[in-house]
Amino acid sequence: MVVDVGFLLHPTPGIESSLITTDELCVLVPPGHRLHNQCAIKPGELWEESFIMSKTGCAFLQMIGFPPGRTDPHIRYHASDATTIFAMVREGLGITLLPRTMLPEKREGVAALPLDPPQQFQIGLGVQSQEAASPGAKLFVQTALTWLQEQLSQLPSAR
Repeated sequence: MVVDVGFLLHPTPGIESSLITTDELCVLVPPGHRLHNQCAIKPGELWEESFIMSKTGCAFLQMIGFPPGRTDPHIRYHASDATTIFAMVREGLGITLLPRTMLPEKREGVAALPLDPPQQFQIGLGVQSQEAASPGAKLFVQTALTWLQEQLSQLPSAR
C-alpha cells in the first residue's frame, strides 16, 4: 500500500510535514486501577504496566522515556482503533496512552490523566516529498492548511 499523505508526529525523519496542531498525551486507566485517583502520572509509575496500544501508536511509549537498560514496555494487546482501545481499558485489560484529542466526550469508567511533566507533541500532515507528491496530495495538504488557518483566525484569542 502506498500512502500519499497522512497525519504523523511532527517532525518525522525522512518525511516532509507541515505542523497542524499540538496535543497532549494522556494515560487512560480503568476504575479500581492503582493510578485511577491520581491527579497526574509520572512516567516512572508506568514502567511495570501492561499496555493496550494502537498498531501505529507505539511511538507514544518512546515519548515517556523508558530508561536505558530496562526491558521494553509490556504491550499486552494491539488494537486498530481508539474506540476498541478505550473499551478494553474500561474492561480492565490494561492501560493506554492516547492524545487528548482522540478521547471520547463521554468517558464513563475510564480516567484520562495527564502526565507529569505534561507530554506535548506536534501533529503534522506529511508527504514523502513535496516535489514528488501527487497533485491530489498537494491540494489536500494546501486545503487542510488553509482550513486550519481559517479556524484559528476565528478563535477569540487569535483576534
